[in-house]
Amino acid sequence: MKIGFIGVGHMAGSILKAISKNTEYEFYINDINYNHADDISKDLSNKIIKCSSIDVIDNSDLIFLGVKPKDLAEVLNEIRNHIKDKLI
Repeated sequence: MKIGFIGVGHMAGSILKAISKNTEYEFYINDINYNHADDISKDLSNKIIKCSSIDVIDNSDLIFLGVKPKDLAEVLNEIRNHIKDKLI
């Protein structure tokens, strides 16, 4: 299964850290703070791929939106044409 995260702050990052222990999953992550996403990908495993939010949607079976409520409208506007039948 391919799991995507748009926003990997404290809460979403903790979820990612917990489920990344399962080596059967592949992870696609994006964060507004590139350095934060880079740190998380280095800390966890080589199964974590940093990419754009559109690539997260296109490549994932399940997507976690871990963005602040004030940023949600902007993120949803950006990804709305790519969501199709994705589980968010």
